[in-house]
Amino acid sequence: MSWPDAKASVNLTRQAVKDAPPYNPLMPVDRKTEISIYNHYGRPGYWLDEEQHETAKSHPSTA
Repeated sequence: MSWPDAKASVNLTRQAVKDAPPYNPLMPVDRKTEISIYNHYGRPGYWLDEEQHETAKSHPSTA
């Protein structure tokens, strides 16, 4: 981040950003939108850990 230049650097190609899913600031971001964005950039969703945690809570091991 360069505050004097008002620029942020990211490890993405310009084309990857241009091809990103559309963004509408007037619409709330739901899970479907998040999945689309994360899939576009090839990133695992932050919610996957939450889902695994919830599954573990509802199915505790018997050990």
